[in-house]
Amino acid sequence: MVNQLPIPSYLVDKLRGIGVEALYPPQAEAVSKGLLDGRNLLVATPTASGKTLLAALAASKHLDRGGRVVYLSPLRAITSEKKQFFEELFGDRYKVAAVSRDYDQPEEWLRGYDIVVSTNEKMDSMLRHSASWVKSTSLVVVDEVHMLAAEERGSTLEVLITRLLTELPNAQFLLLSATIRNVEDLAEYTGADIVSSSWRPVPLREAVYQQDRDELFFSDGSSERLPRLSSDPVKNLVLNIVSIGGQVLVFASSRRAAEGIADDLASALRVVGGEAAQLSALAETVYDGGDCSTRLARYIRRGTAFHHAGLYPHQRKAVEDAFRAGLLKAIVATPTLAAGVNLPARAVIIPDVKRGGEDMSVMEYKQLCGRAGRPGFDKEGLAVIIAKNSRQRNEMMRRYVHGQLEPIVSRLSDQRRLRFHTLGLVSSGFSDHNELVAFFEKTLASRQDSGLMEKVDSALSYLEAAKFIKHDGGGWRATRLGKRVADLYIDPLSARIILSRLEDVEKAGPKADDVALLTICSTPDIELLSHIQPALDWFRDYGDFDGPAIAKASVLKAWVEEMGESTIESRFGAAPGDIYVLSESGSWIAQAASELAAMVGRRQASKTFLVLSERIKHGVREELLPLCSLPGIGRVRARALWNAGIRRVEDLRRISTEHLAKIIGQSTATRVLEVVRER
Repeated sequence: MVNQLPIPSYLVDKLRGIGVEALYPPQAEAVSKGLLDGRNLLVATPTASGKTLLAALAASKHLDRGGRVVYLSPLRAITSEKKQFFEELFGDRYKVAAVSRDYDQPEEWLRGYDIVVSTNEKMDSMLRHSASWVKSTSLVVVDEVHMLAAEERGSTLEVLITRLLTELPNAQFLLLSATIRNVEDLAEYTGADIVSSSWRPVPLREAVYQQDRDELFFSDGSSERLPRLSSDPVKNLVLNIVSIGGQVLVFASSRRAAEGIADDLASALRVVGGEAAQLSALAETVYDGGDCSTRLARYIRRGTAFHHAGLYPHQRKAVEDAFRAGLLKAIVATPTLAAGVNLPARAVIIPDVKRGGEDMSVMEYKQLCGRAGRPGFDKEGLAVIIAKNSRQRNEMMRRYVHGQLEPIVSRLSDQRRLRFHTLGLVSSGFSDHNELVAFFEKTLASRQDSGLMEKVDSALSYLEAAKFIKHDGGGWRATRLGKRVADLYIDPLSARIILSRLEDVEKAGPKADDVALLTICSTPDIELLSHIQPALDWFRDYGDFDGPAIAKASVLKAWVEEMGESTIESRFGAAPGDIYVLSESGSWIAQAASELAAMVGRRQASKTFLVLSERIKHGVREELLPLCSLPGIGRVRARALWNAGIRRVEDLRRISTEHLAKIIGQSTATRVLEVVRER
């Protein structure tokens, strides 16, 4: 029972208030192994087995002693969720903050906060900036530590954990993970005791649905025939589950597949009672006039929705909240939902194990399955893979249902990632060569790759040739330029690309914005979205830039030229969420390019990139930037003001609230004029 634990009475009361009276078996095991005594623990248990509660229990001990808690998560959506969780439990007594992005700040204001929830990349960047408040951290919680195996981001998590272990030798580390195969390797790497269990609060049944027989085959050898409510296997499964009061998550292989399945389900589901009015209201909140939101709103009115990166964050959150409330009966999502959001359902359906032409891993399959079973609602969860026939059913059963998890393998040995992290280490104090070697010897990679140090030497040579570091006696030091590249948290290759193009930008004259756009889009720091199409006619004079760079630049050029989002989607295949991702990273890299240009004396290029950064941030032509500095004024309202003859902030001082309200709405007009009059 929680009231028998050596934790503060206020926390006992808070836990009881949310229905927590007793510990789950894995939680009890963690306590017995020293969770509340400061021991390092690696907890590898299924989804919904109460790992976050362990973080709260440990945090209460550290907070009572005046320590600071750092909670690390892989995604911004999780940081918001965990911030809310900690505020509910500790907000009356302690200050909680969540941080992400803005990688060029040490965030010294966080010294006034007791619990800091941060994305992995943001925490890594704060270490690069030598944030002083980190030293007072006494508990580090690493959520989703199996993300060490993530191809693009795993190396950052590995370097971050290694740095914190090195710089906080007296801190307690609590590492949380889904079930993993080589748990001993991770425990040895982090110096942690192991709590490993397959226990779940809601038992999970895994099955393969053989569609030519309308039959579920379970992992224990039993089977069950389903009524045929539809000839389509996904619809048949969903209708059977919804008909008995369940909710369903369908994990599709692509965005297009997700929307196609949602369309099929919308035609089959029936909305009853007062739900129709609620769903209609929800549809209005996600609709923004674009093609993507039009489709989403139409499906929501029928009780289903799709969920993928093409949606804006507020649209995804609206879908998630409605599903949690039971309003939506089915969500068709791409697999990112499984990693980023706590959203359980009665059943999980996996129609296709292909992801981008390749089979998903057993680890990914188990992650998707983990969303099946709603604690407090379901007696058991159901996870289903769809097979066409008995041969495919046997293969799916062997490979996935009974398959063995892949071991966690370090991603740090890749040269591009090594260059990025080695520069970050050298720039933030790891200057002695022996100290640098000792650091890398502590990593997981050193246990798995005997050639790691040769690769580190190669990374050092690259950085020296690029003039980002200098050999200094028995070690290394970052040059002024290298230090800035590291602090800006950009790939050294991105910096080299930008520096090599500055003269081209300055010589481009009226085409400078195009060259600047193509330059930042050539960097690896702006994610490639493989489904977007380029406007080759816009950039026909720039044959030395490759197709992916032109495709990304096409979307951003359309955005800053104020093309409508629905037009951008139909012409380039970039949904609103894609525009959001590209504009966020594009603005950041353009800002970094401006600073690098200034450092090497390219003032005109610096100005070009700086203005471009602001234009990308707001999605406007340059003349609207002053108006966009006002609260509530985005690209649409700014253009409406401009067209009404209001061209400068000063023009607003002569406008009545009534007149302004006719252009941008009453509440926005009132807020804008309050700000203008205070300036």
